[in-house]
Amino acid sequence: SKNFRNSFLKLTLLFKSLSTCESKVTINIFYYEILEHIKSSKLFDRMDQMLNYPTTDPHGSPIPNSKGNVLEQKHIELSKLNSGDTCELSALKNSSNALLLYLNEKKIQLGTEIQIIKREDFDGSLEICCDNKTTFTISTKVANSLLVQSIKN
Repeated sequence: SKNFRNSFLKLTLLFKSLSTCESKVTINIFYYEILEHIKSSKLFDRMDQMLNYPTTDPHGSPIPNSKGNVLEQKHIELSKLNSGDTCELSALKNSSNALLLYLNEKKIQLGTEIQIIKREDFDGSLEICCDNKTTFTISTKVANSLLVQSIKN
């Protein structure tokens, strides 16, 4: 729907216009509330153009186009993959402030290549390697929140 599209365009514009994750989390809410009351279709068409007609918001959720059509996306939770699998982060299942700050601290963002090194039998946590650089362990809760695609075995 048009309102759904406009909401995602507002979020995308704010996300791209702010510089740090902390400012995005704290300031986004303030500016989003201001933009929420603007109803100009010309403004949203211009925002869409400025953002180069995005198909997803900053967290990977689909944005309907001006006709209300949504590009189908095929994601799988990172927690469903096996040791040795490689994938790309394409969306977030939830975008809580706590999760966004955690991912920022770990330098994980959309497009990050993730390889599963090992799954712990005890609690399902995953040892992962991001962009062939950094290796660390994430909890099952975090792995359940990360939606991935382009799986290469």
